[in-house]
Amino acid sequence: MMNDENKNVCYKNVTLEKIKRLGGIYIENIQEGFDSYNFSYLEGTKDEIQKEIKRLQEKNGIAYSFVDFYYGRLSNKEKEKVKQHLEEPYLKILNKYEDLNDVTYLLLEDEILCLTSELNAKEILFSTYYFCKYPCTIWGNYQLKYPVFTNK
Repeated sequence: MMNDENKNVCYKNVTLEKIKRLGGIYIENIQEGFDSYNFSYLEGTKDEIQKEIKRLQEKNGIAYSFVDFYYGRLSNKEKEKVKQHLEEPYLKILNKYEDLNDVTYLLLEDEILCLTSELNAKEILFSTYYFCKYPCTIWGNYQLKYPVFTNK
């Protein structure tokens, strides 16, 4: 394990409670989302979907845009499988998150958007996007079909 002086922690994590306090829609399971919220689907290519998520990030602002990231919860063997499916630019980003050891909620900065979009699109590791200023939650991908939940 690296010591603190060698660690280059570049991510900005927040608590789930903060996301909820800011108005984010948190859903325990997909069925709860369908039962309790309005929903539609975001569909398209990986690039089209990433562009729409980026638009929502810009509309809400970084301070109100988040993503959950489950990489820290994976075993070492599972992490290696994730890495085998990524190309070099994504591996460079992923390496910055090696020290995570649980589910982490992150500010949706461009770099993590790029990585999670790739992981979602390839169905390697799913992430959910939370937007709080104009509340909506985009649930991880099912064959490039993302449920989008908004308040009723």
